[in-house]
Amino acid sequence: MISPYDFWREYSRDTSYAHVVKYFWMLRKLGLIQEARHEDVNSKGSSLGKTYYMITPGMEDHPAWFNPARYLYPHLFTGKKKE
Repeated sequence: MISPYDFWREYSRDTSYAHVVKYFWMLRKLGLIQEARHEDVNSKGSSLGKTYYMITPGMEDHPAWFNPARYLYPHLFTGKKKE
């Protein structure tokens, strides 16, 4: 299990945190990952949280891992120019 922030901090410091969050969003939308745990953190009356994700069983070898945007937005990868 890992949260987007922990992933960014550990593996992706050369890219923006926002990019990592969007990547996790795409993976979740495709069903490649699922929420495993959510921790609520209250600070000064504000409710913040940290969500941890795990790989969805059976999706470990799905080809969308290599380019999730291609699976979410196939029309962007057709090679055709927009008219």
